Amino acid sequence: MLETTIDSYSEKMRVAANEGRYNDSLALLEEFRSEVRNKSFSASEILDLLCKPNFTDVGSKYQLAFTAAWYNLSPTYVARLNALLADENASNVHEQVIELLVELGDESSVPALEKAMSYRWDFDEWLSIPKKSLQALNAIGTDRALEIVRMAAQSEIEEIKEEALACLDS
Repeated sequence: MLETTIDSYSEKMRVAANEGRYNDSLALLEEFRSEVRNKSFSASEILDLLCKPNFTDVGSKYQLAFTAAWYNLSPTYVARLNALLADENASNVHEQVIELLVELGDESSVPALEKAMSYRWDFDEWLSIPKKSLQALNAIGTDRALEIVRMAAQSEIEEIKEEALACLDS
């Protein structure tokens, strides 16, 4: 049922965007959020979508699946989110993944977050992924997570060092 709902909204949003009706696209997104809030899509249904092969290649569908996950947070997503974050080819979803991992606060995410600290892409000149990874590690707060934040505070990369110090000061 969720996949059908996402397919429908994704297509409507695609058409609206292609026709230059960006306000309609935003209204459709808000309508989708309202529908997700009012229906109880199961965590397993959301996880099934997150686990689909080539899931991150399908236009706005993955964005809508992440929206559904936000409205039904579940620890059952953690292993899949960790795998997505560890996959450098899924860079288009890393920010959303990290934000969900912060909310879920599972210590099993520490290795994937540590790996994401090393990501450097041309499209991420402000190092958003490494910085958000630091914030997530700080929020998880285990000894290992905080050790990684402390090591980052010694980084030669000024933006990473500043973010780590800010995390440690919070």
